[in-house]
Amino acid sequence: MTETKNINNSIINDNYEILLNELKDNSLFMPEHGNITALNSKGIVVVKLTQQSSISEVAKQLQELLEVTMLLSYSRKNKTKIILFSEPYIDKLYSITIMSDRCGLVDDFFVTFYSSMEVMMNDLSRYFTDEKTEFDDFAITYVDFLKHFIR
Repeated sequence: MTETKNINNSIINDNYEILLNELKDNSLFMPEHGNITALNSKGIVVVKLTQQSSISEVAKQLQELLEVTMLLSYSRKNKTKIILFSEPYIDKLYSITIMSDRCGLVDDFFVTFYSSMEVMMNDLSRYFTDEKTEFDDFAITYVDFLKHFIR
């Protein structure tokens, strides 16, 4: 496995290791991933696929394997974007962004790891609250989204 960049945050590093462990036995995902790039109180890594796959198939596999929830699915002007998020109340603090071009195929996706539940909630809430957002294809309501952070 590629060595992770130590970003001095045990929550982000632990979530990264947990995710790698959950993906390791699935043949769709490459066993080697890039280093975590530090961004304020977040870390981002690119996960490569072993072969190009449809965006819907990748999202479906991730939902089944990681038990993540779909936040939104957006298709406009030959581009598709799907955002999934983990269950923060069980200390899984990450979101997954999958993007494809007009063919609907992907060969990688981005995982954003968060240093706290508050950082994760604030980051993902912007899709609902930012007036400039281009998204309106939410898979869940804002109230249902917030319920994921209250248990």
